[in-house]
Amino acid sequence: MKTALIINPVSGGGRMKRIWGKYKTKIQSRIGAVEVFETKKIGDAAQLSLRAASNGFQRIVVGGGDGTVHEVINGLFDENDKLVNSQVEIGIFAGGRGCDFARSLQVSENVLEAADVMHLGKTRRVDVGRVKIENAMGTKVRYYINSASMGLGGHTAKRMQKRFYFLPPSLEYLRSGLVEFIGYKPIQMKLHVDGRPIFDGLAHNVFICNGRFSGGGMLWAPNGEVDDGEFDILLVKSMGKLKGLKSLPKLFDGTFQDLEEVSLYQGSQVEIQTREDEPVELDGEVYSGTNIVLTNIPQVVKFLVP
Repeated sequence: MKTALIINPVSGGGRMKRIWGKYKTKIQSRIGAVEVFETKKIGDAAQLSLRAASNGFQRIVVGGGDGTVHEVINGLFDENDKLVNSQVEIGIFAGGRGCDFARSLQVSENVLEAADVMHLGKTRRVDVGRVKIENAMGTKVRYYINSASMGLGGHTAKRMQKRFYFLPPSLEYLRSGLVEFIGYKPIQMKLHVDGRPIFDGLAHNVFICNGRFSGGGMLWAPNGEVDDGEFDILLVKSMGKLKGLKSLPKLFDGTFQDLEEVSLYQGSQVEIQTREDEPVELDGEVYSGTNIVLTNIPQVVKFLVP
């Protein structure tokens, strides 16, 4: 099987590049010959995945974190929301700081174990979120595979992008979220799910999840399934600072959703409207908009899974 390995050499502080240099012989003994492509700047992974999918590669392995997986997925779709190659299989070597989608798929962070999974060849077709983002500059379309958020989550992701950090990802995300939360004021938000008006008021955050985890292991959607054709939607209404701080441990065990300020929904299309431009987080990458429409494309991409 013709395999492309797309490595983000700075992902995880260079972790994936070091791992490949150390284990490439053992990896290739499991999955066969690999053609390696390294990214050099933002956007390269999307271009490389498009080129690989269009030029006969049956398998694309992503060596990096959620941001690299995000770019690879965006490279696979054409302007008509169709895959350029519907048969290509995606594998993950979880080499980034945040590997939440790999966690949702139960793919090991041990690359040799992940290579064994690829060798077995079991695949699962998973959903992808299509996102139309509107702002004063116009409209753009992006895709995401794991999680999207708007509100505090968007601001936290924006802060994370500005920093070089040394803490484990969950602690760094928590630290950045706390800094934002202390000074954050809930935003006016309108939310529609499958065409039905759900909410119109002040909210801290809304998560539209495909995978179960984000933020380096925070369990936002404990009942989420990546192939059920629906998003798990978690709306966090206005919450007092003290209660928010006391509730931090609940972010990691899935019980945050039990708070009275949190409402849960499921649906295949979500529309969010805000009065002003707000950061929109998709798989940890940050965009901005005032009118966001997220549509679930069911079971469209094949991932190699245990």
